[in-house]
Amino acid sequence: MGAIGMVVFTNALMNQGWGVVQGLVTIGALVALALTFRDLVLLGVAAIATIRRRGQSAPGEEPRWATGTRRAGALVAAAIVAAVASIVLLVGLG
Repeated sequence: MGAIGMVVFTNALMNQGWGVVQGLVTIGALVALALTFRDLVLLGVAAIATIRRRGQSAPGEEPRWATGTRRAGALVAAAIVAAVASIVLLVGLG
């Protein structure tokens, strides 16, 4: 229930400038806890929290969060993959 509350609270703050950062930290923490405790329900809550929301932009206009270069996107994706792989390895070895 606490994880669901965290996701709902974070979702309510997504329109703030720092809401996206809080969302990423919250989801990362939920995934780490789910892997640590081997809890499939908690992992499911984290997975549902990652569902993409459409931006509030005019037709034909890119949402504010979608701007950036392909290189920046690839670097962020690589960092996320490395972080998740590290957590999975640490939990698996522990």
